[in-house]
Amino acid sequence: MGQRAWMAVAAAVAVSIVALVPGARHRVMASPTTSVLLTLRYPSFSSTVAGGVGPVPGVTRIRLPLYPGSGLSHQHFPMGYMGGIIGSPYARDGHTPVFATKARESQVMAWYRRYFASIGERSPGLSTSGNLNTGVEEQGLTFSHGLRQQYVTVAFFQEAHETIYGFSGSYLVIPPRPRSSRIPPLARVSGSLEGQGGSTPIHAVSSPTLQALRAILNRDNTVTTAECPLEVSETAKLTLYPQRGQPMSLEVSGYCPVQIGSVSLMNSHGQQLWRVLRRLVRHSG
Repeated sequence: MGQRAWMAVAAAVAVSIVALVPGARHRVMASPTTSVLLTLRYPSFSSTVAGGVGPVPGVTRIRLPLYPGSGLSHQHFPMGYMGGIIGSPYARDGHTPVFATKARESQVMAWYRRYFASIGERSPGLSTSGNLNTGVEEQGLTFSHGLRQQYVTVAFFQEAHETIYGFSGSYLVIPPRPRSSRIPPLARVSGSLEGQGGSTPIHAVSSPTLQALRAILNRDNTVTTAECPLEVSETAKLTLYPQRGQPMSLEVSGYCPVQIGSVSLMNSHGQQLWRVLRRLVRHSG
């Protein structure tokens, strides 16, 4: 739980390095190797994202060095595989098998700090996951790259005569906004704004306010999920009628993601959007 609080991420795994070491997942290697391929994939449940847009097909592969003299290990992390992933259904994630070395945990940690610093990545600090009853504790260093687009976590556990460690990671790939969610020039809108004071109808025809509504809705390109942990006090439910084409549904719930048809967008311009929605109420006849 300490690691989750530190990074506010969940753990999920899906990896394959069988091409590197066939059949060696649960046995110690006969000879050491120098690197491992961390393969990141979407979890299977991401094929139908709650937001109307599926993930971008493909995998992400990250080549990582092994501590000198390491080999594959049959050991397991006692607290589960420590590692952080980005809290998004559009994050590819995965982990490697566990490796072992005779070096002390502090030596291995220092080695990886130096390596990641040499490629321009640093860890904000050491994260821990432990059991207060048994005293068992795992350590982890997480390194980020590309404005939180990529994370790699190196997890460590000190055994009696060796250190075991392994890698997990995530890589965020946001799909493009579907063209079907783009708002064309509007002829009118209808619907309601619902809040603590009740429901207020909205009926507005072509006006500068409709142009402003269209501009704001077309400004955000970040696809996300419809889930929202925030408390919502106001909700606008509208039908948008283009000058040409089919009507489109719009739902704005507080500062949660905006729902245009089946597509959820980040709602990066929430304050401006709500000012326009309230202007629509005033202009309604």
